[in-house]
Amino acid sequence: MTTNWRRELPSLLLLAAMLVLLATTWPVAPDRIPTHWNAAGEVDGWGTRVTGLLLPPLFALGLYLVFLFAPRVDPGRANYASFPDTYLVIRTAVLAVMALFYGIACLSARGVAVSVQVVAPLAVGLLFVVLGSVMGKIRPNWFVGIRTPWTISSKVAWVRTHRPGPPHHQPPLTGRPPRKSSFAIVPMPAARASVAPDAPERRTENVSFGSTLRSPFTTTPTVRVVWPAANVSVPDCAR
Repeated sequence: MTTNWRRELPSLLLLAAMLVLLATTWPVAPDRIPTHWNAAGEVDGWGTRVTGLLLPPLFALGLYLVFLFAPRVDPGRANYASFPDTYLVIRTAVLAVMALFYGIACLSARGVAVSVQVVAPLAVGLLFVVLGSVMGKIRPNWFVGIRTPWTISSKVAWVRTHRPGPPHHQPPLTGRPPRKSSFAIVPMPAARASVAPDAPERRTENVSFGSTLRSPFTTTPTVRVVWPAANVSVPDCAR
């Protein structure tokens, strides 16, 4: 997968904007900088100029490089050619949200009040809308998407897992309630697992990857992942 630098321009501009904010904010920033806000928009975390101003752009740059070179080392690298636009949208959206939050931190360091309790939910919600809208276009790989042992090993499982994804990630902007999830994925790579401590009588059996159990407390099937030939305690009502 070759790099088209013209397509990388939006991501590079976001990184450049963060570096410009770093250079202009550093000289006037106090030694103590807000780094975290609670749901009410109140600062509940503080950091130094290094942790609050220097590290975020460096982390964003590192993440961009990981995004950029992951297709070269991914075992499923051949599939990236099937969704280049989708992969670009995902990378750009993530960097855009990071740049937005970094801008908020820089404004706060300058003493400018920002309604974090309004901006943050909107930004995160928009990110989920974008990710949900392109989820069904992602093809099997080891880096982005819903990666589980059965989706990576089966293209059919990958497609069926990602196509129901958008309704669960997108908020009901059209006024219609989102569709209920048809299954819940609960990875449990452990030698022994049980459904619930108060479940009815259980029997121990060998269960392989992708075994589907039905919880006695809900009508939603729960997919539990265990290692092959692991001993799993299964209630009678799940049979």
